Amino acid sequence: SSHVPCPAAPGGGRYRLLLVDDNAVNRMIAERLLQPGFECRHCENGEEAVELYTLHNAVGSAPPFHAVLMDCSMPVMDGYEATAAIRALERRLCRPRVPIVAATAHAF
Repeated sequence: SSHVPCPAAPGGGRYRLLLVDDNAVNRMIAERLLQPGFECRHCENGEEAVELYTLHNAVGSAPPFHAVLMDCSMPVMDGYEATAAIRALERRLCRPRVPIVAATAHAF
């Protein structure tokens, strides 16, 4: 099999993704599929996702995420609530919208 390299992220380096899923197996599979082209950080629920997103994209204490892969159904805070909180934060701080891709194993 041939490997197609991922293009460099704006400013150089790899794209940084926030992977949000309460299932450890799903997180592991997603990370393996996304590497080596992407740098992944992961968390287990929407509340953790909003906290990590805030640190990286709002506060600026860490490099920003280029995209978020968000499970829809999680404990503590689901993906819908977390997405709404992230969008509200972006509006409040006049930040550009980062793509948030919904993911779920329970479509029906």
